[in-house]
Amino acid sequence: MNALFRNIGIITGLFLLLVLAACGADAEPPLSSESAQPASPAAQSEPDSPFTIFPQPAPSTSSAQQLPTPVPQAKAMPASAPLEKVAPEPRGPAAPQGMPPPTDLPEGFNSIGGSATVNNKPYDTTFFQHSGVNPFIDTEDDRLSTFAVDVDTASFTVARRFIQDGYIPDSESIRLEEFVNFFDQGYARPVNEAFAIHMEGAPSPFGQDNHWLLRVGLQGKSVSHEERKDATLIFAIDVSGSMAREDRLELVKRSLRLLVNELRPTDEVGIVVYGSQGRVLLKPTSGENRRDIMRAIDQLSPGGSTYVEQGLVLAYEMAAREVRPG
Repeated sequence: MNALFRNIGIITGLFLLLVLAACGADAEPPLSSESAQPASPAAQSEPDSPFTIFPQPAPSTSSAQQLPTPVPQAKAMPASAPLEKVAPEPRGPAAPQGMPPPTDLPEGFNSIGGSATVNNKPYDTTFFQHSGVNPFIDTEDDRLSTFAVDVDTASFTVARRFIQDGYIPDSESIRLEEFVNFFDQGYARPVNEAFAIHMEGAPSPFGQDNHWLLRVGLQGKSVSHEERKDATLIFAIDVSGSMAREDRLELVKRSLRLLVNELRPTDEVGIVVYGSQGRVLLKPTSGENRRDIMRAIDQLSPGGSTYVEQGLVLAYEMAAREVRPG
């Protein structure tokens, strides 16, 4: 019973504090904690009264501003009532909760998110993270070194695009080895072997006399246009609404046109596209029919959502039918 009376007393005290806080704007300055007494008869109860055990201090001007919103009996709102939050404006048409997304979206609209760039970046969804630099390793600990045979040049082309568009390249996107690989090093091509190894060494300016720099260059065999085998190329192309940004799809179309000019009559090209659904745009067509291939490329336009699975399944099925022995 004592616990019940104590809880009732605390709740009653909080209610009185809320009323006093609401009226504090026009009231006289609060009394000191020694002279301020609640007007309720419960404040004059016996020593085991909740108010005697847990005295409630008089509300001050600063504490009144931090109290919760007054109860309906309050005469006025506190002077420092919090501002009402305004919801951000939607970027595109939103579907009702539990309903599928709308299908009548404007061309180029990305139904998954907005179309604006983020974080003040020049391009959307273009972020870089530097992986660090490999440390020096003493050859007494490990005398072997391995590296990939493939050649990456993307860092140079990315930096070139930044500069051509008037932006400073992201420092995290710079890869020194890819800058070096972009330029022709003038290595002699092998005649009978698949690749040739070229090595050059010199004293390192960054160490003492026992530090040397060694450059290892690989040059693969060059296959002439006449020597290569016939090619059947199947392309699965994303034509969803997001491909309208940053000339993504237009860049694909320009690249495909360059490819068509290099086709031989015995080569074939097939195109599968996927937006809201996957479909075959061009069945495997001989390089001799360049006009048909070009016409299909010109038909590529962005719109809808991204149904990747259906597009990839159709492309793999088309490629499987075109497999030739040998």
